[in-house]
Amino acid sequence: MSPDDATSNPSPPNGGESSAPARSPPPASPLVGRELGGDLPCVFCGYNLRGLSVRSMCPECGAGVRATILSVVDPQASELRTIEWPRLTAAGIVLWAFGAVAVAMLSWLPQIADILQAIGVRGMRGAGRPSAGLGVMLGLATSALGALALIRPHAGIRARDCVKAALAVVLYIPLGVALWLYHLDSDSRGGPRYFSTWSPSREMCILLALAGMLIAIIIALQRPNARLLVARSMVMRTGRVDRQTLYAMAGAACVLSAGGLIGLIPLSATDPTIVEAARFAGVLAIALGGGMLSVGAVGSLLDSVRIAGAILIPKVTARQVIREGRPGPKSRVMKVIDPTPPPPRPFAPTPLEPARPADGSGSPRP
Repeated sequence: MSPDDATSNPSPPNGGESSAPARSPPPASPLVGRELGGDLPCVFCGYNLRGLSVRSMCPECGAGVRATILSVVDPQASELRTIEWPRLTAAGIVLWAFGAVAVAMLSWLPQIADILQAIGVRGMRGAGRPSAGLGVMLGLATSALGALALIRPHAGIRARDCVKAALAVVLYIPLGVALWLYHLDSDSRGGPRYFSTWSPSREMCILLALAGMLIAIIIALQRPNARLLVARSMVMRTGRVDRQTLYAMAGAACVLSAGGLIGLIPLSATDPTIVEAARFAGVLAIALGGGMLSVGAVGSLLDSVRIAGAILIPKVTARQVIREGRPGPKSRVMKVIDPTPPPPRPFAPTPLEPARPADGSGSPRP
């Protein structure tokens, strides 16, 4: 056997079979070299993490970059439709909920005055009962104006959902008429007297029941498009905060309407027991439905503020902040916040520029 044969076919050690060739280490994951190519303020201290690796730490507070990514980046942000008029849409949904809160709170104002007069609060005796009719109309008009933003907030919405939202805006007109007539009748009678002897007229009971049913129908018609806007808030979509369900508010409006219908029973019943039981059940249903509807309106206002913030300042996607290679240029806002230039990149050979030797000489390696 020639030396060449011995070199090319070495004998296995210990007379055994030939050993398997040594495995090369697995290549590094490409995610390790990923960098933040876009502006991304640290969720804890606000330091711009642009240019750092996704596995590094914030140089200002030491928090992990991944913690900021999990808190700020929305993986579904690229799937959401673009809103053509974000400022008008954000203002509209806030006005929609704010008007509902105004209607609810102003409706309680005469009842609060009745309670204060009943318990003998100083300065309330002899004072006139406040009328909430005009304030309720202004709040309802504000809510109807804001509800226009729910008709078609962005493209790609089903036509029937847009028609539902438009019909809900139209139903604000009969709702306003019912509430206006109810408050006129209530003021002419000195109030419904819930805390003494509740003896409403037939017109008051019918108007209250009609108003409750209209509120429930309006909420049900606005729900589909409102849910599309809720999906823009990652905090609400992932369940990190409690949000008011519109179905619960519609149910509270139905309870309010049922209280008005129960008020019709004492007008036709002759048995004192039935009359008193109906009065108690009617007042309880009106108080429970009105209270739940008011709490739901306040919760909807808080949710609308969160949604408006998500519309005006949408969440960034992972593609916008994570990339390979040199980070992109800073935005104008971040140039004002952080005017320092980005750190220089280490030298990397390119096909047009040969590699430099380790000794620092200018000539390339042979």
